[in-house]
Amino acid sequence: MRLLRMIDLVGFTAIQMLRAFGQIFLLAYLSFRSCLLDISLNSQRVVTMVAQQIYYTGWLAVPLISVLGLTTGSLLMIQAAQHLSMLGRSESLGSFLVVILTREVGPLLTALVVIARSGTAVASE
Repeated sequence: MRLLRMIDLVGFTAIQMLRAFGQIFLLAYLSFRSCLLDISLNSQRVVTMVAQQIYYTGWLAVPLISVLGLTTGSLLMIQAAQHLSMLGRSESLGSFLVVILTREVGPLLTALVVIARSGTAVASE
């Protein structure tokens, strides 16, 4: 009886996963199909709008992201140098900063800036 419950649980889980995968695949298919139909119907308008969004969201955010990255990196470097020197690990400051800034803080700040800019643009419309 216990074996049947385990088989039933495995089967139920597999069916749920297949349903979820099917829904994700259907969403992706409908999204791509809609994009392709929109492009074929009015391609110049779609390309223009995408180019404007890339310019506004990406390129115009570069100065703000650069200033935020510079100040955050400077503050993080000062704090890390102070605390690592107390621990006697000041030689690992460079690798520590590379890991923290490029893997953790940089993408987070970039995402926050892009979300904030997009949110204010939507709110102002």
